[in-house]
Amino acid sequence: MVVMVTSPQILTETHQTNTDQAADSLLRLPLAVPQTALRSLRERYDDLSSRPSFLPYLFNLRLPPTLDLKAVKSQLPPTFFTEPPPPSTNPSSLSDVALALALTGWQGLTNPRIGAVPNTATCATCLRRLGLWMFRSKEVDEATGEIIVPAPMDHLDPVREHRFFCPWRNATAQQNPGAKIKDTKAAWEVLAQTLKNSGYLRQQAEKSGQRSHFHRPAASLPGTPSRGNKPDSEVYTASPGLSTVEGDEEEDMAARDAKDKERWAKLRRVKSLFDSKGKKKLQGKLSRPGTATSRPPTAHSRQDSVTGEKSGEKG
Repeated sequence: MVVMVTSPQILTETHQTNTDQAADSLLRLPLAVPQTALRSLRERYDDLSSRPSFLPYLFNLRLPPTLDLKAVKSQLPPTFFTEPPPPSTNPSSLSDVALALALTGWQGLTNPRIGAVPNTATCATCLRRLGLWMFRSKEVDEATGEIIVPAPMDHLDPVREHRFFCPWRNATAQQNPGAKIKDTKAAWEVLAQTLKNSGYLRQQAEKSGQRSHFHRPAASLPGTPSRGNKPDSEVYTASPGLSTVEGDEEEDMAARDAKDKERWAKLRRVKSLFDSKGKKKLQGKLSRPGTATSRPPTAHSRQDSVTGEKSGEKG
């Protein structure tokens, strides 16, 4: 019987490795699911937009070069800012600031004892607190937008203000060690990619829905034209269940369907002419005796015919 003795140092190193992996998994944020990511983003946005007088101006922020607020807003669902109804209405510039801070993991600070702290933002992951008044310009000319009295801090970099181990800043902490494809992106980059993918799929679904709405299967296979005094070019039967809509696209489809039906009607008439001529020729050939279609003579019939010719010559 062999007894394995493990060194305490090995056990300590193994325990430390498992602890580090567990800590990394606890810090990793679930941002790949669009529904969860959008719901959390809306909550952070509402927290920040409810304190507009304390938010910095948009020019006080220094965002990453790859973070395009205009593109992000186009990728959000159309009802992102309206459903559920927002707690308050704010100017668009302040809403852009709140959206930028929410995209980078910040939300409004709420103290369990005194309630909301309007001049402070916080990160729920690394527990960093951020005094917003330090980054807001003291006085700005509303007409020209020129800064008269600058803020105490030069600018606000919302990504660098997170602690070094925070996944909103640290791509290694956000990385999934069990993933087959190693993609080192910080949490805000993962969130931006999720919004981009979700917006693309939504646009494709809307385009396919519009194509199915205007799709008419009967247009490629015209039915039997109705009989009447009108010429074939004027005969057009609308498909059931499709309302008539005034517009260039509907008129083009109707004209194309009418031309298709007219073309098919002409082909049927030409085909019927060829069919009738072929039947008449076949009937004429069958009615003539001695033609190639009659029954071929047998050996006995040939002999009888030869004997009859000879007897006729002798006579």
